[in-house]
Amino acid sequence: MNKLMIAVAASVLSAEILAAPGLIRTASEAVKGDIKWQNGSKTYAVTKGKITREFKPEDVVTLDIDRPELLDRAIQLVQRKQSSQAIVILDKLVKEYRKLVWDKVAARYLLEAYRIAKNPQKGY
Repeated sequence: MNKLMIAVAASVLSAEILAAPGLIRTASEAVKGDIKWQNGSKTYAVTKGKITREFKPEDVVTLDIDRPELLDRAIQLVQRKQSSQAIVILDKLVKEYRKLVWDKVAARYLLEAYRIAKNPQKGY
């Protein structure tokens, strides 16, 4: 299981992160827009139109990100033991939603899909 978690973590670290629609709240304001984790600066970037603002993680009180449309489909695939199809979707979600709430949910089911496939090294 440790090798599996390392493989998933390595995949996540090498991923390109996309912006996801949502709401970021600090102690003094709430900002809605497309939210992206910026690994280099270790900040959340919120873009609305042509304006982008950055927030440090320690300033963020809550992060409300819209649930990915494919997540429920992937979970159903895992529950039906269709791990190869689920792995493709979940791997993509883990990468795209890094530090955006849903990466943790997707990673949990990705681990389960690899366990079902009995091949934790597949794709790495």
